Amino acid sequence: MEDKTKKTITIVLVLIAFIFTGNIRVNAQSEDSITRLNKINNDEVEVINYVNNKQMKSVSLNDKQTTFIYNLENDGENEPLAQFVINFEGKTFIKTFYSDEKDVNKKANDIVQYFNELEDQIISRKKDFFTNVFGEERNIILKTNASEEWTFNPTVYSSQMERKPYGKFVVTVKTYEQIAEGHYFTRVESTVEFVLGIAAKASGASGYENYFIDEGGTRHKIRLSTTRIDNSGTYSEPRGIDYWPTNGNSSYTVTSAWGLSGTIGYSQKDKFNGSITADFQRATSYTEDSPKLSATTVTPFKEYSWVYNTHKKGNNQKVTQHHTGNVLVEQKMNDDSRKSGVFEVNNELYMKVDRGIFYKEQIIRWGYSMANLGGYLL
Repeated sequence: MEDKTKKTITIVLVLIAFIFTGNIRVNAQSEDSITRLNKINNDEVEVINYVNNKQMKSVSLNDKQTTFIYNLENDGENEPLAQFVINFEGKTFIKTFYSDEKDVNKKANDIVQYFNELEDQIISRKKDFFTNVFGEERNIILKTNASEEWTFNPTVYSSQMERKPYGKFVVTVKTYEQIAEGHYFTRVESTVEFVLGIAAKASGASGYENYFIDEGGTRHKIRLSTTRIDNSGTYSEPRGIDYWPTNGNSSYTVTSAWGLSGTIGYSQKDKFNGSITADFQRATSYTEDSPKLSATTVTPFKEYSWVYNTHKKGNNQKVTQHHTGNVLVEQKMNDDSRKSGVFEVNNELYMKVDRGIFYKEQIIRWGYSMANLGGYLL
């Protein structure tokens, strides 16, 4: 009986020691992740740990140098975990990182990985990167009140949401603005990368599994909303007058939603011919069979949807899906220029993934908003 008691005590002690040393190991790894986050450094980048989201936003708008901001206390869903603000020759690229990861130590590790990726992709190749994103210098038009040209907003926004182990979303938004006939016109052009778990894993990112796109496919919805500030009333209401790509006729007439006579312009397969606005190049019609596109006006002037489905079996299901969603917005100019043309674009993203017959299908979603758009910026 005494030997049996000794064995029991020994087993209990071994279990306690195992649990204790396991905790030490976990804590050491956890501490290492946060330590590495606090030590990230680059001679060209100012690294800031902010706990105040208002401060984070002010840096995005006003700071003159390349900055990396992170905040481990944010939830990562509605509040970003990290943000790069990169300035180069009068242009700005703002890239924001979101994640649904709840473990603070894993969040720290993800932020370090995110910094390292962008340091390699952007900081070390800044000139080439900005040329690729913004185009050649001759295509950059400084903001003016001239109505003859589309004005390329010199700030480009990009955001990334990780939904490990299934995949991630990457959204990049560019805007072009113009004043014509006393109205504001804004082109909001969004590129969405639906990155599958299998593609993210193949690129070397940690925490992803071999999830591929399911036949349910991907969805992207854009909703326009009016900005209200300090209960002082509604600013100029945004009204969508055109959206693309479409899965139908690429030739049609675009008219005003605010009563301008005549036509705004004419849509063609690879171009918009402006009558009131200037021309611009675009791919109007989507003609691919896999995946098939269903483009829809959900709510006139306000909401548009692009659904891509029936992906072919095989490699087509395993690569990152690149799709666009674009809207042409019209607003009336307010007599008080301080209250003209502020609106918001809300992006809703959806992706259905699977891993095979022994796994359950998964649906991942993300909602992302872009504020302070429109003629107010001119």
